[in-house]
Amino acid sequence: MDPKAIAIHQQSHTDQERVTQELDLLHRISQALGYDLSLRDVLQLIVNMTADLMGSKICSILLYDDIKQELSIAATQSLSDDYRNKPSLKLNSSISGQVVQSQKPLAIEDVRINKDYGFQEMAKKEGIVSLLCVPMVMKNRVIGVINSYTSKPHHYMEREVTLLSLVASQAAVAIENARLNAATAAIQQDLETRKVVDKAKGILMSERKISEPEAFRMIQKQSMNSRKPMRKVAEAIIMAAEVRQQKA
Repeated sequence: MDPKAIAIHQQSHTDQERVTQELDLLHRISQALGYDLSLRDVLQLIVNMTADLMGSKICSILLYDDIKQELSIAATQSLSDDYRNKPSLKLNSSISGQVVQSQKPLAIEDVRINKDYGFQEMAKKEGIVSLLCVPMVMKNRVIGVINSYTSKPHHYMEREVTLLSLVASQAAVAIENARLNAATAAIQQDLETRKVVDKAKGILMSERKISEPEAFRMIQKQSMNSRKPMRKVAEAIIMAAEVRQQKA
């Protein structure tokens, strides 16, 4: 067989293997993000799998705070304390901020010499060179970015940008779902606490012949003095009342 034809065949086989691996990892990410995980676990899962998918030296997720107008690292698979403790990035003075504003991916071939990259010395120390930064968009609103770094100069191809953009889309949905679940759980916990406190107030009002505000202040004061949540104090009041009833 002609050497050129052999080379083309081998390249085609390699491309097929790569596509298969990428589809497999995307499927695994999609499945994993369907689990009922905490926001922290979701973020860590995304960066770990994305690092494998992209062959990243460092992969990180930065979440955007639209009140402070800044981005901060929420998860990374990097073990470096220097990288993990990087200060928050202002929207108008960082590459990640540019991506948030444009809502478009941005590739930098060498962050060590790029004037817009604010951590050139750290990049040299950490051994990172090229960067692909992709926005995580949810309902036309950017909630953060995914950064993928390489250890050698790398020209990101359109296929790689598309691949990381797909991950970013899945990540945005997963992050918003995790936040919604956390908010729902907090509301449910608050409702349950109110029920317990209301029951404890009723017991105090009946036993001590006091008003509802007085019963509430009594629980509140005991909570402050004992440094225990009001729910714990209320549960203790209810339990004590139940013990008294059993003995009566």
